[in-house]
Amino acid sequence: MNEAINAGAAETKVLSGNYAAAWGARLSQVEVVSFYPITPATSMLEKVAEFVFKGEMEAKVVMAEGEHSAMSIMVGASMSGARCFSGSAGQGMAYMHEPLQAAGRGRYPMVLVNCSRGLYHGSNNEHPEHDDSMTVRDSGWVQLFCESSQEVLDTVIQGYKIAEQASLPVMPVQEGFYMSHAYEPVHIPHPAAVAAYIPKEPRRIRIDPAHPAKFGSWDVSSFRVKYELHQITSMARQIAREANEEFAATFGRNWPVVD
Repeated sequence: MNEAINAGAAETKVLSGNYAAAWGARLSQVEVVSFYPITPATSMLEKVAEFVFKGEMEAKVVMAEGEHSAMSIMVGASMSGARCFSGSAGQGMAYMHEPLQAAGRGRYPMVLVNCSRGLYHGSNNEHPEHDDSMTVRDSGWVQLFCESSQEVLDTVIQGYKIAEQASLPVMPVQEGFYMSHAYEPVHIPHPAAVAAYIPKEPRRIRIDPAHPAKFGSWDVSSFRVKYELHQITSMARQIAREANEEFAATFGRNWPVVD
């Protein structure tokens, strides 16, 4: 086995893209998981819930009554300073569109894995298309498109590095079924190494009665908000590059940013 590729690996497992994403959430020590099941993302969220219910992962799991509520819960949890994780696909992404906008424009750090699926339902479309992720392209979400189960796991971990440094939500994207349900060997990093790479630190802006703040203020022009959002998302490219450089130095795997 190539030592460079396997650097920092605690073990190697054969995982689907969905299970790799779940392992990424587990290693990232997420604190709140909120979701509503939808094909082809369901098995990813079931695996995260299994980790929690077996005591292998310490997090609060909230099974919402729909995707709109799931993302609204994510926004609230992130606003309070929690490290949050979710996943969805296709029509689920469409249903949570409003709070997806709130997450991006409000700059609430979190990671949501999109098992990309076509939105056109006339032929019961469950094939991989990027219609769902493109609907939030300009809303402040950093999107990272993956090509393997290994990249999915690593991108979830890097996602928290980017999200918490840039104060932006991050969306790793894998193609539904082609990747979400295809199995291949995945190197699992040491939990301690991941914890050192993305240490949990209290966020400066969060809900805290001792330090009042306001969120979603109407005081500022929407044009200015969009301009500032454009500036910070442009800066996120460099943050992502630096996050990958540190990841490569620590774990021996390199996923360069491609514009």
